[in-house]
Amino acid sequence: MSFFNELKRRHMFRVGGAYLVVAWVLAQVSDLIADNLDFPGWFMPMVLAALGLGFPVALVIAWALQRKPDGIVRDPRESDPPEALPIMQQNIQFCQASDGVQLAYATTGVGPVLVKAATWMTHLEDDFKSSLWGHIIRDISGYRQLIRFDQRGNGLSDRTVETISPARFSSDLEDVINAAGVDKCALLGISQGSAAAIEFAVKYPDRVTHLVLLGSFAHGVTKFGGEKARAQLEVMKEMMRVGWGQRSSTFRRVFTAMFVPSVDPAIADEFDQMQSTTTSAETAVRLLQAISDIDVDDLLEKVRVPTLVLHCKGDLAISIKEGRFIASKIPHARFVMLESDNHVPIGGEPAAIILAQEIRAFLTDEKPSSVLN
Repeated sequence: MSFFNELKRRHMFRVGGAYLVVAWVLAQVSDLIADNLDFPGWFMPMVLAALGLGFPVALVIAWALQRKPDGIVRDPRESDPPEALPIMQQNIQFCQASDGVQLAYATTGVGPVLVKAATWMTHLEDDFKSSLWGHIIRDISGYRQLIRFDQRGNGLSDRTVETISPARFSSDLEDVINAAGVDKCALLGISQGSAAAIEFAVKYPDRVTHLVLLGSFAHGVTKFGGEKARAQLEVMKEMMRVGWGQRSSTFRRVFTAMFVPSVDPAIADEFDQMQSTTTSAETAVRLLQAISDIDVDDLLEKVRVPTLVLHCKGDLAISIKEGRFIASKIPHARFVMLESDNHVPIGGEPAAIILAQEIRAFLTDEKPSSVLN
């Protein structure tokens, strides 16, 4: 969505035009009254000055406020921190995966359905206030019915499970979509959730309207990483066993620096808390191994749905090369680079605003603002 479209969304042109018409009428009436009542000479210059000063004020108000059915309210995209925004109502339900694991999923918003493939470190009840997920949930739920679920081993889904694998990531997505009674939807794949979303889109092209991928990769280090990358994986797994969820640990600094390097200490602490509240250390290790085993390279050229690929320029967790690779292989995919060093843009940073605008533009067929091919 371009700046011009953002001005239209906030009704800036409509407000500005209406103000000029009203100001012209007021000036004519004031001039007529001044002539008939013999007002002093300074009256009309004062009226015109007041009307001129009021014009930018009207535009500022139009930018900051939105007209809703229940009155005039502040635009939630302004600078309010996530915790200052109201908690959105969500409906949490449970379904069984094909292997009997209980999966928790939540529905928010109204409109055409968008399903978010699961990632680790989520908790349906806590994600609204999360700097990582909250802004994404609130924005999409404003114009779509958003369905998201906690990955097996995470959040409100079963924490103790027998199998954690890329195949189960994909089948769990399919099970949730079917349990929710969704015939057709858009898909949002973030990080490792992208592989499951891609697989579903290839398997059921008639059930997917749009495919949005953020911070995505098509293959893990198990197959393509090389000996050094596999050694680093083993080191990371051992650090997770020792330091997962512990504050002021070496692991905290390494893990945070990988996923959200450009944050203040408060968000770093929030990231620590997410570790302990979403899953256990041992399950996190199993999830990391499964994520490293992902391989959907052969599926990319088979995608036949409109696809938007977004990736943060300075992403240290998943190199932007991975996002470019996916965009180059999926037919007619669009690639958008986000100016951020974080794996997923944090609420409040400029890249988060661009992310919201690009996803909305793509899903609603509006003209996008920044496209890199």
